[in-house]
Order: sequence, then structure tokens, then C-alpha cells
Amino acid sequence: MCPPCGVPVPSPSTQPALHLAVTIPTLIASLASCAPQQTPPVSQPTVIPLSFFGADSLPMLQIELGGRRLPFILDFGAGITVVSKQLCDTLGCSPAGRMAGFRHTGEVLELSLVSLPVLQLGPIGRTELPGAVMDLTAWQQVAPVAGVLSLQLLEHTPFELDLPNRRLILNPAPSARKAANTSPGHVALVRQHPATVEIYVPIFLAGQRLGWAQLDTGSPQTYLHAWWKPLLRQHGHKLYAREQRSWTGRRDSVEYWSVRGLALLDPAATRDSATVEVGAIVPDAVIGLDWLRQGVLSCNLAASSCSFTRLR
Repeated sequence: MCPPCGVPVPSPSTQPALHLAVTIPTLIASLASCAPQQTPPVSQPTVIPLSFFGADSLPMLQIELGGRRLPFILDFGAGITVVSKQLCDTLGCSPAGRMAGFRHTGEVLELSLVSLPVLQLGPIGRTELPGAVMDLTAWQQVAPVAGVLSLQLLEHTPFELDLPNRRLILNPAPSARKAANTSPGHVALVRQHPATVEIYVPIFLAGQRLGWAQLDTGSPQTYLHAWWKPLLRQHGHKLYAREQRSWTGRRDSVEYWSVRGLALLDPAATRDSATVEVGAIVPDAVIGLDWLRQGVLSCNLAASSCSFTRLR
């Protein structure tokens, strides 16, 4: 394992979390030199078409794994790329240990790790990429999902996630969008295991810094930690509460709030109104698809920078 180095950490009121991550200590590390072999960065823009999957309209794309073209969910909150057990058995994945992880709600997962064969997304390729094996039966009953693609392949290539136009652009050309609609900022790459990577961005409410929010394309909803209820009462109101069951069977009580003045990356780039879920989560906040569908996310993770351009 390579030694950790410091980047901004989330606020002390909560701790950040992966969907699939090991224990919290040593959250952030610079591990580029530990990465599996990767093809040189692309030099020309490459457009990867996106489709949407299931009732939550999760983004999906086509990748090549072990010479096979397969549909994967694109999930920035996954931390590590996941393949189904059936696919792993077919490909002959090499075992690589185990990992104890948890979702942003705190539910613990125990996953087997494997070394994946050649994985290709457009011109980006990796060999011996660390991955996790998971039962995807529930998703496969809806669509032939082969796995979940995390940020691992995108760590060294600038990209643009354009959900309104159903596309992921690798190495995008300089944007001509108006700066008035674009919020740039410094982001933190959080690693809870040498194989994992996530994006955390600053989040604000009415100009006040709430902490760090996980960007999660695998979540349909934006979440805020219940810790911030006193501030939420000043800038919004509760809509309703309900009990819901997680996919692991755990029951939680959650509240839905209408909030004014939330901002991502730039405290001045506020939203007039947003509906968020408020409850006991691990990060300060989770930015889900309901927010990300309203614009274009551009990131250069090698420079720890992202911007968000509102289109709506």
C-alpha cells in the first residue's frame, strides 16, 4: 500500500462513506502509483452513450470486459467496480481477498475481491483492475445488468457527465458554456481502500458551509444528514415522513424536506428550491441523480477539480 497524503476531509460531525468501502481510518490517500496498468490518457473527445435503467433511471453504459461487450451501471458512489458472481465465474476472475464495506446509510457489506481481466471503456483500458463480486439478481430481474462501473477508470482522464443529453464524454473539448451558469471548485478524492475512489464536493446552505457531499450517480435522491435540521428549519420546511425498508431489509424512518439555498461547489450558485431526504446517513450529504440531471458535471480528478453547469 502506498502512503497516504492529505486532502480536505469531511466535517467532524459525520464521516464520509462509500457504498462499498473498508473501515473509516485512513480515508484519503494518494495511490496513483499503486494502480493497475492503464492505457495512456485519451487525447481526443470520445462520446460514450448512456441509457437509463429501472424505476430510478440509473445511468448505464457499455463496457468491454474480457473481450465481451456488457451493460454496466455507472455509479460514482460505488467506490469499486462490481461484477456479478455469474459473470466472474464465466470470466475466471482471480481471487484477491475480501473487503468489509458499507452503504451511505451505514449498512455493512462483506464482499469478495477479485482481479478482473482487461476492462475497456472507449479508449481507456485497465488490466488486473481490482473489483468486487456481488449478487445482482434483483437488478438482473429488470434488465441484463452485468456489473457496476465505479470511478476507477475515470481517475486519470478528464470527463463530462451530461445526463440531460444521455452521454459521458471522455477528454471533452473546452466548453463554451456561460461562466454565469457554471460553478467550479476543488474536490476531495476519498479512498477507503487502495482500490476505491470517490468524489466529495463542498456543499453549502444559504452561504454556510455544511461540509462535504458525496457525488453519487447510483442514488436517485439527494440526502442531507439529520444533524443539519436546525439550519434546515431556517431555510425550508418538512414535507412528510415515512418508514422505508432498505434493500438489506433494515427499516429506517426518513423525512422529506423542501429546502431553499442549497449550493454545490460555489456558495453563490444556489438552487431556489430542492426536495431532499433527511436522515441518519454517514456523509454530510449525498448528491444524487435528481440534482445531477439538472446540468453537466465536468471533472479532472488528476487536478482534484470539478465544475457543474446548470442547464435548468
